[in-house]
Amino acid sequence: PPQKKTKQKSRERNIRERRSLLPSGDGCSAIGTLCMDFVHQFPNGRSVALLNPSEAGGLSRTTGWTTWDSAHILLDYLSRNEVLQDAAVADISTGNGFVALSCAALGASRVIATEVSRCVELTKQNVALNLERAGAEASWAQNVQVLELQWGDQLAPELRECSTALICDALFIAIRDGIEAELLDTITQLCQAGLKVLFIYEERVVTQERDFIDGAKAQLLWEEIPPESLDLNAALGKDDSDGEADVVPDLFYEPPAVRLWSVVERRDSETTQRP
Repeated sequence: PPQKKTKQKSRERNIRERRSLLPSGDGCSAIGTLCMDFVHQFPNGRSVALLNPSEAGGLSRTTGWTTWDSAHILLDYLSRNEVLQDAAVADISTGNGFVALSCAALGASRVIATEVSRCVELTKQNVALNLERAGAEASWAQNVQVLELQWGDQLAPELRECSTALICDALFIAIRDGIEAELLDTITQLCQAGLKVLFIYEERVVTQERDFIDGAKAQLLWEEIPPESLDLNAALGKDDSDGEADVVPDLFYEPPAVRLWSVVERRDSETTQRP
């Protein structure tokens, strides 16, 4: 169909443009075995590349491999508020690793990125792609370490050494798969280890999401970041999860309904009063 051909041509043109910005020139890693797509270039001159979806197999179409709008909005917030400079950050359920890599590119001194066993090797390959890029431009990628973590499992010592944990768009998956308790257990462990958790999600199943937050407030102190502090247009014009650009990426853009919470351990004096 003409629409499909138009999108395919747009995708090919977009990939050529992005690959022209990569140091390797041909869009492939230094060892020439894996191809990558340019994802985002930051004002500090650093850029993050991700594995070409053809290399990711079926995982390139899963929610865990998707770079959601909330990721760009979170990174914009962290950058504007200078949260990342020289910080030790944990990125829980990092998926394709975009947020973790971007934190390192934006100045974090250490980033611990976690994923489940099914995805963790592909996440490591995305880190390796950035390490392999020519010159010193991507040397910041050596600050990213990838660990396996299933929600509900005991935290690795490396996670306990971080000051901030990021959890980006995990709530829908938890509700969809019925593993809200496991997600909350991981958040609780992080807070008990002294980390502040920044928990961001795009509203999709509002009632269930609200129920999760309300229930979690009984255990932890949740404070919502004022919506006016977020730039909901930060994702405008960004590519979607698999490197394909929409034919008209900005024309039908609507700011996503994103909510960001700061979560810390509740002190004894802050116990929740229940009727």
